[in-house]
Amino acid sequence: MNTARLLHASALRLPEAPALARGTRTVATYRQFAARVAGLACAAPYYGGGSTTDEAIAEKPKCPVMAHYGEKDEHISVDSVKKLAAAHPTVTVHLYPAPHGFNCDQRGSYDAPSAKLARERTLAFFRQHLG
Repeated sequence: MNTARLLHASALRLPEAPALARGTRTVATYRQFAARVAGLACAAPYYGGGSTTDEAIAEKPKCPVMAHYGEKDEHISVDSVKKLAAAHPTVTVHLYPAPHGFNCDQRGSYDAPSAKLARERTLAFFRQHLG
Protein backbone atom coordinates (compact mmCIF):
# COMPACT_ATOMS: atom_id res chain seq x y z
CA MET A 1 0.00 0.00 0.00
CA ASN A 2 1.47 3.38 -0.89
CA THR A 3 1.80 6.16 1.69
CA ALA A 4 -1.10 8.25 0.39
CA ARG A 5 -3.48 5.27 0.46
CA LEU A 6 -2.36 4.35 3.96
CA LEU A 7 -2.84 7.92 5.18
CA HIS A 8 -6.22 8.16 3.46
CA ALA A 9 -7.38 4.87 4.97
CA SER A 10 -6.19 6.01 8.39
CA ALA A 11 -8.04 9.31 8.05
CA LEU A 12 -11.26 7.48 7.24
CA ARG A 13 -10.89 5.15 10.24
CA LEU A 14 -9.42 7.65 12.71
CA PRO A 15 -10.61 11.09 11.64
CA GLU A 16 -9.18 12.83 14.71
CA ALA A 17 -5.82 11.03 14.83
CA PRO A 18 -2.74 13.23 14.43
CA ALA A 19 -0.50 12.36 11.51
CA LEU A 20 2.17 13.82 9.30
CA ALA A 21 1.45 13.70 5.59
CA ARG A 22 3.99 13.96 2.78
CA GLY A 23 4.00 12.17 -0.51
CA THR A 24 3.65 12.39 -4.21
CA ARG A 25 -0.04 11.39 -4.20
CA THR A 26 -1.35 14.28 -2.16
CA VAL A 27 -5.08 14.49 -2.77
CA ALA A 28 -5.34 12.51 0.45
CA THR A 29 -2.60 14.37 2.26
CA TYR A 30 -3.91 17.87 1.60
CA ARG A 31 -7.65 17.33 1.53
CA GLN A 32 -8.01 14.40 3.92
CA PHE A 33 -5.40 15.55 6.40
CA ALA A 34 -4.36 19.19 6.21
CA ALA A 35 -7.92 20.42 5.66
CA ARG A 36 -9.92 17.80 7.54
CA VAL A 37 -7.97 16.42 10.50
CA ALA A 38 -7.34 18.53 13.58
CA GLY A 39 -4.09 18.07 15.47
CA LEU A 40 -1.56 17.77 12.64
CA ALA A 41 1.76 19.52 13.15
CA CYS A 42 2.11 20.27 9.41
CA ALA A 43 1.71 18.90 5.90
CA ALA A 44 3.94 19.13 2.81
CA PRO A 45 2.11 18.01 -0.33
CA TYR A 46 4.04 17.64 -3.58
CA TYR A 47 2.09 18.39 -6.79
CA GLY A 48 -1.08 16.76 -5.57
CA GLY A 49 -3.61 16.14 -8.28
CA GLY A 50 -6.96 17.54 -7.19
CA SER A 51 -5.41 19.85 -4.62
CA THR A 52 -6.02 22.95 -6.74
CA THR A 53 -9.63 22.31 -7.71
CA ASP A 54 -12.24 24.82 -6.57
CA GLU A 55 -13.60 22.21 -4.14
CA ALA A 56 -10.18 21.60 -2.57
CA ILE A 57 -9.34 25.30 -2.43
CA ALA A 58 -12.59 25.94 -0.56
CA GLU A 59 -11.34 23.80 2.33
CA LYS A 60 -9.31 25.67 4.94
CA PRO A 61 -6.14 23.96 6.16
CA LYS A 62 -6.11 23.13 9.87
CA CYS A 63 -2.32 23.04 10.07
CA PRO A 64 0.66 24.77 8.47
CA VAL A 65 1.11 23.68 4.84
CA MET A 66 4.01 23.97 2.41
CA ALA A 67 3.03 22.86 -1.10
CA HIS A 68 5.31 22.14 -4.07
CA TYR A 69 4.27 22.32 -7.74
CA GLY A 70 6.00 22.29 -11.11
CA GLU A 71 5.55 25.20 -13.51
CA LYS A 72 5.62 22.73 -16.43
CA ASP A 73 3.07 20.35 -14.90
CA GLU A 74 0.77 19.08 -17.63
CA HIS A 75 -1.90 18.09 -15.06
CA ILE A 76 -1.96 21.06 -12.67
CA SER A 77 -2.03 24.55 -14.13
CA VAL A 78 0.08 27.38 -12.74
CA ASP A 79 -3.09 29.50 -12.63
CA SER A 80 -4.80 26.97 -10.34
CA VAL A 81 -1.72 26.88 -8.09
CA LYS A 82 -1.76 30.68 -7.89
CA LYS A 83 -5.47 30.52 -7.06
CA LEU A 84 -4.70 28.16 -4.17
CA ALA A 85 -1.97 30.50 -2.92
CA ALA A 86 -4.25 33.55 -3.15
CA ALA A 87 -7.07 31.79 -1.30
CA HIS A 88 -4.76 30.66 1.52
CA PRO A 89 -2.05 33.24 2.21
CA THR A 90 -0.82 31.20 5.19
CA VAL A 91 -0.02 28.25 2.90
CA THR A 92 3.53 28.41 1.56
CA VAL A 93 3.40 27.54 -2.13
CA HIS A 94 6.55 26.94 -4.18
CA LEU A 95 6.68 26.65 -7.97
CA TYR A 96 9.67 24.96 -9.62
CA PRO A 97 10.82 25.10 -13.26
CA ALA A 98 9.91 21.45 -13.63
CA PRO A 99 7.12 19.07 -14.76
CA HIS A 100 4.73 16.93 -12.73
CA GLY A 101 6.62 14.25 -10.82
CA PHE A 102 9.82 16.30 -10.52
CA ASN A 103 10.59 14.80 -7.12
CA CYS A 104 10.38 11.14 -8.16
CA ASP A 105 13.74 9.84 -9.33
CA GLN A 106 12.00 6.83 -10.90
CA ARG A 107 10.31 9.01 -13.56
CA GLY A 108 11.60 10.64 -16.71
CA SER A 109 10.20 13.91 -15.34
CA TYR A 110 12.63 13.86 -12.41
CA ASP A 111 14.33 17.23 -12.01
CA ALA A 112 17.26 16.92 -9.60
CA PRO A 113 17.76 20.66 -8.85
CA SER A 114 14.04 21.18 -8.17
CA ALA A 115 13.82 18.01 -6.08
CA LYS A 116 16.86 19.06 -4.04
CA LEU A 117 15.46 22.53 -3.36
CA ALA A 118 12.00 21.14 -2.50
CA ARG A 119 13.56 18.64 -0.10
CA GLU A 120 15.66 21.33 1.60
CA ARG A 121 12.61 23.54 2.00
CA THR A 122 10.46 20.66 3.25
CA LEU A 123 13.02 19.54 5.82
CA ALA A 124 13.40 23.12 7.10
CA PHE A 125 9.60 23.38 7.29
CA PHE A 126 9.45 20.10 9.25
CA ARG A 127 12.17 21.30 11.62
CA GLN A 128 10.24 24.52 12.19
CA HIS A 129 6.99 22.74 12.98
CA LEU A 130 8.18 19.44 14.44
CA GLY A 131 11.22 20.61 16.37
